[in-house]
Amino acid sequence: MSEKKEKEIIYLDVDEELPSIVAKIKNSTQTQIVLVVPKGALILQSLINLKLIKKNADKEKKKISFVTQDQVGKNLLIKTGYQIDNSVGVIKDKSSENREEFGAEEDVPLVTVHHFQSTNTEVADEEEIEKKVEEEKKIKEIAGSYQEFNQKKVEAIKLPRKKFNLNFKKLALIILFILLLFGIIIFGPSATVSISVIGEPFKQTEKIEIVEATSKDSLTANQVSGKILTFEAKAQEDFQTTGKKNVGEKAKATIMVYNSWSTEIQTVAKDSVFKKNDLEFILLSDISVPGATLSLTEGKISTVAGKTSATIEAKEAGDNYNVSSGRFIIESISGEKREKIYGETDKSMTGGSTQEIKIISQEDYNLAVEKLENLAKEEAKNKLVEQNKELQIFVDAISTETVDKKSSKNIGSEAEKFNLLVKVKATVIGVDANEYKNKFIELIKKQVPEDKSLNLRENDAIEIKIETQDYANKKLSTISNISTQLSPKLDLEKIKKEIVFKPESIAEDMIKSDQVEKVIIDLKPAYNPIKKLPIISSRIKVQIEYE
Repeated sequence: MSEKKEKEIIYLDVDEELPSIVAKIKNSTQTQIVLVVPKGALILQSLINLKLIKKNADKEKKKISFVTQDQVGKNLLIKTGYQIDNSVGVIKDKSSENREEFGAEEDVPLVTVHHFQSTNTEVADEEEIEKKVEEEKKIKEIAGSYQEFNQKKVEAIKLPRKKFNLNFKKLALIILFILLLFGIIIFGPSATVSISVIGEPFKQTEKIEIVEATSKDSLTANQVSGKILTFEAKAQEDFQTTGKKNVGEKAKATIMVYNSWSTEIQTVAKDSVFKKNDLEFILLSDISVPGATLSLTEGKISTVAGKTSATIEAKEAGDNYNVSSGRFIIESISGEKREKIYGETDKSMTGGSTQEIKIISQEDYNLAVEKLENLAKEEAKNKLVEQNKELQIFVDAISTETVDKKSSKNIGSEAEKFNLLVKVKATVIGVDANEYKNKFIELIKKQVPEDKSLNLRENDAIEIKIETQDYANKKLSTISNISTQLSPKLDLEKIKKEIVFKPESIAEDMIKSDQVEKVIIDLKPAYNPIKKLPIISSRIKVQIEYE
């Protein structure tokens, strides 16, 4: 057998590691092995690795030689005692492209390699690395043997590895491009088909009751399931007082009460009102005024009024009640009799004084309650809507009640300001918007003639009004109405399926009929090269328009 046949050529990768190389040497069936190593290969960077390769090769009784153009690597190989083939002629069956990978031989002087490790350290490192190599070799043996490259396999290879990888990448990119193009054709295009028909006006009103029921089976034909919702909100604020109160002294005096009306005794009850200058004074006790008497003086008869003293007090405090001397009329006596029975003092009244303080008036309290109730109601309504976004809530149907009011001071109390707290409870019944809409459509469809079709448009709005609310019985009655149009009966889903992947002109002809006035097909994107409707029916939207 010739030398050429006895040698096995093994090509190493730039990043191939020691365990892999050792395994390839061990698995080789040849005793002479040529390792072809590219420039900058990882294995040529370590003297220890090269020694370990040699040590393992010696164990296997195999002779190793290297082919490389890496000058630093050559220096290390020479130091390790390897044979270096300066020509790639030993691998004549290697393709010219593969030769280019390693390059032509260059006459570059050997580079001196300096070592900064002690011999003991190097030996220790070799032993440690050798242990690691043995461990990794065992793992590799369990996982599977490495691929063997013998001379016959090398001769059978016609294309270098790099070229194969490049072709594979190109093929992958082509396949990816085809898939992308296919996806664009399938999922990219969309179409809107507008079918114009002569519409017939259609107005309908239905009463729908929203009920919180334990089971949907218990609902009647015009009922839909709802949910009672509540929220308590509070508002608190300080308010300035505007009420005023005079806490000064009341004027008080003793006056004389006269009776020239009758000879009989006249009684005036306690709390009777005496008035002077439109100011009221209160009689503090019952009095009896003696009757009048007649007297004869110088031949003339005259009436002498009966009189008695009485104590009166001003109705309110204030220095304005310090009235001057004069007559007081008695409110309980009327007519001519008032002129004959009266009170009188010859001195001004005294003792009245004015001292005004601020108090909480009834108006102050009422205005404060009204303001806080409005704030709390607004917050409660907003929170009901915010916290139940999954439900439709009719704001006009929200019921509110004030459940608590607390004031820091009572009405009439002296205060510059007071604090008020108001709590409001809001209640409403919420409903799923789709359930409500579907119930309404279900009811109005019963009123549609058999030869007509109800096709609601996007701008067809359902108007909802609140009729009654009975939250004690968990009910809310509504009246819903709609103003739309009926069209000739067309099966839109069937139309979509029939025009799938059809050219525009053919699709238009398929849709046109005596009931259809016009068909407009809008394809997107506009630059669609195939000029056909989408291949997927869900990408086609069919809508009815009324002439």
